[in-house]
Amino acid sequence: MNYITRAAQRIVKYRFYVIVFVLAVSAVCLPGLFRLNITVDIQDYFLEDDPILTLQKDYEALFPGNEFIGVLVESDDVFSRDSLELINELGEILKEAFPGSGEVLSPASLPGSLTGGRTALFDGNILISTPEEMESLRDAASASPLINGTYFSADYKEAWIILPLSEKAAEDVFDTGQAAWEALQGIDSGGIRLTPAGVPVFAYRKQVEMLADLTRVLVFGAVAALFLSVIILRSFQGVVGTLAVFICSMVVVLGVQGWMGVTVDSAFMAVPILLTMGVSIGYSVHIHRFFLLSLDLTGKRRESVVTALTRTIRPIFFTVITTVAALLSFLLVSIRPIRWVGLTSSVSILTAFVMSVLIFPAILAVGRDRVPVKGRSRRALLIPLFSGVTKFLTARAGLVLLFFLLAASAAIVGVFRLEVDFDAVKMMGTRLPHMSDQLRVGESEIAVGEYMNLVITLPDEGFNSADSIYLLDELENRVSTIAGVRRVRSVTGILREINSLMHRRAASFAGLPENPVSMEALIRLMEGLLPEERRNWLDDRYENARVFIEITDFSSKKIELLIEKVEDTVVDVFPSDVGLMFSGSTYQVARMNQYITRGLIRSITTALLTISCLMILVFRSFKWGLIAMIPNVFPVLIAGGILGLAGIPLEFVTMTAAPIILGLAVDDTIHFMSFLKDDLIDTGNFPVSLQRAYHSVGTAITETTVILCVTFLVFFISRINSIRYMGLIAAAGMTAAYLADLLVTPVLVQRFIKKSS
Repeated sequence: MNYITRAAQRIVKYRFYVIVFVLAVSAVCLPGLFRLNITVDIQDYFLEDDPILTLQKDYEALFPGNEFIGVLVESDDVFSRDSLELINELGEILKEAFPGSGEVLSPASLPGSLTGGRTALFDGNILISTPEEMESLRDAASASPLINGTYFSADYKEAWIILPLSEKAAEDVFDTGQAAWEALQGIDSGGIRLTPAGVPVFAYRKQVEMLADLTRVLVFGAVAALFLSVIILRSFQGVVGTLAVFICSMVVVLGVQGWMGVTVDSAFMAVPILLTMGVSIGYSVHIHRFFLLSLDLTGKRRESVVTALTRTIRPIFFTVITTVAALLSFLLVSIRPIRWVGLTSSVSILTAFVMSVLIFPAILAVGRDRVPVKGRSRRALLIPLFSGVTKFLTARAGLVLLFFLLAASAAIVGVFRLEVDFDAVKMMGTRLPHMSDQLRVGESEIAVGEYMNLVITLPDEGFNSADSIYLLDELENRVSTIAGVRRVRSVTGILREINSLMHRRAASFAGLPENPVSMEALIRLMEGLLPEERRNWLDDRYENARVFIEITDFSSKKIELLIEKVEDTVVDVFPSDVGLMFSGSTYQVARMNQYITRGLIRSITTALLTISCLMILVFRSFKWGLIAMIPNVFPVLIAGGILGLAGIPLEFVTMTAAPIILGLAVDDTIHFMSFLKDDLIDTGNFPVSLQRAYHSVGTAITETTVILCVTFLVFFISRINSIRYMGLIAAAGMTAAYLADLLVTPVLVQRFIKKSS
């Protein structure tokens, strides 16, 4: 009697204590689930020592308080009475919601210093200015180069309300976004369209909508898991035990993380949960199948549980180790949520294994013995099919290899077409309401959507000289011509405004003064007239200038090229001692492309090498180990080929598919090849051993593949494109792995192992 059998006997003997112990541990961990920190903040994607976060801190030290809440207003005429009264009401609501923040700027609250003293007058929310006064205000505002095109569009169809946030409000992104969103709901806007905007608003809405989407996916996943458990196991104890394995595993893992204060990105939560759901059912199926075989033969429930555990613990453990090894390769990716997926999935699978050999057999052992049922096959439908496959492979092995080589070749073509690109529109789609609104804001003439901040440093000359301002103006003009740039703003806009205002809006003075003496006088005047505006664009020492670049595209690949062109332009325009840095979420996302590319290469390479070594150790043969890797590399090629041929880019979510497929595909390979190898040693007859492998292991492999495919196809319930893509390629990969295991592996063994023997 070996140690596995003795351990199994103790689990069966003390089954009620085991059940109570597992449930008690789960109960302790359960409150931690409600303490999980759910986020969608791009800042949380980076490791603490990442240079990008250092750049962001350096930027915020120079130019703090650039976050804002905005509202895009669309009407027939934003200077009409109804529109201005609504705009004024919205401004008052925002001021009341965020006391201590800056002044609201909008067509209803334009500074009189820029409009020749003309302003809109209100009594409460009632506009009391006369129509003539409002027309005069419209003309004055339209003549201002700083106001026109910033707070209202040239055709007067759009208006932009903006509230600069205080430092405290800017730090509490989600609370601020929630407060702004809730404050702006329920307003009777008539036929005027309102679109709340700003990073806090969209971050809050994204979190709420993605959590709702995640809940939807998980509910459907739970229903699918229950349905599959009932269909495949057809046993009350088996179904209850399987659900207990999954639920207890996730409660323990996520509950512990909650108690530890771990931050979780809602876009990635579904991956380890549904993955654990699939493997929990898979492990239970393998144990339950051997339990039923023994129960039919002996009729003794508890002895059958011991027999099942004795025969399955070792191969299941090997599959767990290989799967975990593949998933832990995510730790080589310098993106925090990807690391979380790898670590959490690994720990969850290990926990599911422990639960599978503790609470599942303990629940199976509850019940009475029964009369033995000999000569009954519970999967009779598959036996003729596998018999036909055995005959086909024996006769048409070359044709099978040719087909798979052609499929692999087509997949390789697709792999070479793969592109790494974090494109928010392609990744998220437009099914979530916040994405539709984000696109609307991005397409607006005046509202601020995607943008970057560029800081230029001139440590010697500084930006209080005319020459530096002229160079800055040249930079603006050249950057604005780069493809993908919608608008560029800097301190030159304020200087133009003051120059135009001083010369009574004369058209000839709409630009910057050509005389350097006049320019430097204008810079000094700006400090006296608009010191707060100056601080938005120049630091107090005049060494650093901020350039605000609005972007039309959501593609990180295109934005990365745009950044390179901007850098080249800065170096070309300014002296050699110029310094520059970028900041903002758009810049951070663009840099993610490099992280994804490097991380994916490291992850897949490490997973392949690790699993190859483990396979050689498991089979105690270099040749068997290498043959076992072929049906595991094939599904990864198929998944990559589908992405490349379909034009689906690699990003945060889809990049996780390859190591996951690789880790899961190994499970079935180990079960199938272990049985085939051992039986081939005993019989020396390949067709007989193959037939036995199909009958003994093929059924369980078929069931686990169906389980995993259905689990991943549940992702199609999601309204997020990348989650759907993940489900598609994972299901396709698992199907490819299944076909390779049952068709290609036998052919390779027959050709290379049998002949060499």
